[in-house]
Amino acid sequence: MSRLLALFVLIIFVLPCFAEECEPLPQKAEKYIKAFEKKVRGAEYCRFRDIAHGDINGDGVEDLVVVFNVEGACNKEKGRAPGACGNHHETYLKAFLGKELKEIPTIEIGGRGMRLISSVKVIKDAVEVETLTYGEQDAMCCPSVTGHTQFAIQSGKFIERHP
Repeated sequence: MSRLLALFVLIIFVLPCFAEECEPLPQKAEKYIKAFEKKVRGAEYCRFRDIAHGDINGDGVEDLVVVFNVEGACNKEKGRAPGACGNHHETYLKAFLGKELKEIPTIEIGGRGMRLISSVKVIKDAVEVETLTYGEQDAMCCPSVTGHTQFAIQSGKFIERHP
């Protein structure tokens, strides 16, 4: 009986912790993120993505916004395994517009030492992100100052605007 109970606990509580629970993205978006990850020689974990839908360019068609992290990027260290170059991460914003999923160039919007992104949503004509930035006494692990900022499309690329 105790073995059966232990097996039940393992199946119900422990195994789901190891499964990647990722919101599905269109194939074009998945392929883009995998190629980006390879380009910077880092590791991206889909369960840390933030995804939002809404009309960011005002054309009346729903767009897809993805905020994703790349950890341990090895851009300059060619001899090291991708994702194994340090305890850092960068956070990127990518948009795919309309049914054709037209791409807006990716921009870096956060990361260790810059700011952490805690959520993303589409509002009117922009992407709004809730942030945590570093206070004077904050360790690199733990920014504590809450805030938000917006990113709008201008001339085919994202620009940051402070509301």
